[in-house]
Amino acid sequence: MSILILAFVFVISLAIVTTKGNRRLLLLLCGLFFTYDCVRVCRSPDISAYTTMILCFLLSLWKHGELKANWKTYPLRWVTIAISIVVFLVGLLDNRLNFVSSFSRPFKDICESYLCFFIGYASIKSLSDWEKSQEYLWNIFTFVGIWGLITFVLQNNPWYDYVTSMYGNEVGIWSEVQTRGYRVSSFLSNPIVYGFVVGVILINRTVEKIKGVYWAVALLFVANIVLSNSRTSYAAVAIAFVIMYVLRYRFSVKATLAMFVLFGLSTVAYFNIEPFKNMIDLMSDLVLTGGANAGGSTTELKELQWVASMYYYVQAPWFGNGLAYFGEVIMEGGGGMSEDLAGMEGYVYKLLIEYGGVMIAAVLAFWSRTLWMYARYKKVNAPLSIVSISIVLSFLFFICATGTYGSVFVYTSIILGMNLKCLQTLSKESKHTPA
Repeated sequence: MSILILAFVFVISLAIVTTKGNRRLLLLLCGLFFTYDCVRVCRSPDISAYTTMILCFLLSLWKHGELKANWKTYPLRWVTIAISIVVFLVGLLDNRLNFVSSFSRPFKDICESYLCFFIGYASIKSLSDWEKSQEYLWNIFTFVGIWGLITFVLQNNPWYDYVTSMYGNEVGIWSEVQTRGYRVSSFLSNPIVYGFVVGVILINRTVEKIKGVYWAVALLFVANIVLSNSRTSYAAVAIAFVIMYVLRYRFSVKATLAMFVLFGLSTVAYFNIEPFKNMIDLMSDLVLTGGANAGGSTTELKELQWVASMYYYVQAPWFGNGLAYFGEVIMEGGGGMSEDLAGMEGYVYKLLIEYGGVMIAAVLAFWSRTLWMYARYKKVNAPLSIVSISIVLSFLFFICATGTYGSVFVYTSIILGMNLKCLQTLSKESKHTPA
């Protein structure tokens, strides 16, 4: 069966190279959302299916003469170059790696993180392209959401178990870590990430009015968010919605009425829908006890992780201890403050331990520039600008609270890149100079 999965990746990758426009984007999205991120195209962990498809997308841009033009207009190119240089320096200065790995590992890291912003940006040429991209995401996640409901009924995800078992000695972690109740992840590898990504796609759709049958799909998405059974994804999605409503409506009568209606529906759902009750209980437990009764990360653990991260940070403050240092050295060797780090749930901890202070400065510059760009385009299309800002802020909360596991960077960055290109295109078409 692994041969069939590799054949699927090969066919998708080849098709991406040879096509362009909306069809190329659809192929990439199908490849990413229907191929678990654990799939590798060879024995090396530095050459994953995701990196291969992203590289093929770049090759397609170059083949069709689109790479240079897109890169030239890409407003985040200089901060992306800065981050890429820093990551490669982290790899080159890591004496644990051989010559090939010192390049291949940073290359994979960049491809599956900040470069995805450019991938999303380069996939859009017009407002029509952006609208089609949203239809693609909506249709893809309709199938993904249906499979999510089926796995909840089964209380098992046989496809996830089968695929992950081919790339390890046992099935994936989420087949065994279900002490809180079954957690839906569908075709994604992590239920925490799954709940958040479904929320991002739903929020992005609110730029346009949801009509007719799409309301049923929206309810399907909401059900899958609830069934992901993750406090972090609940909180991140809620943060995005609150920011979006405050920025769009402030404290208008419409917003106030919507809040009352939402509160009323939530109260009814709490006493009648068990998964929703579990969601509220998880959130309230986080506030009342720091998460002590729900399992998983607690506020006390976060404090220990922060202290432990600083302990490893001072050992290599400029360029960090190296990529994958946590998994390959701290977890494998133990000792020091490894136990206090637990699973190192948080992007800040990863930056401190593995990347160092120079990377932290570059990352702050990237996200500051990103938020500024979206804010500049508010007069061009306020709903899309506001939605993008809300997604960025909720994403930063998410990765700081949980980390960048489960390819959340890939999925979210591509969507945000699409939004940025759409806003830029609208600005040019309307001959409006951003504020």
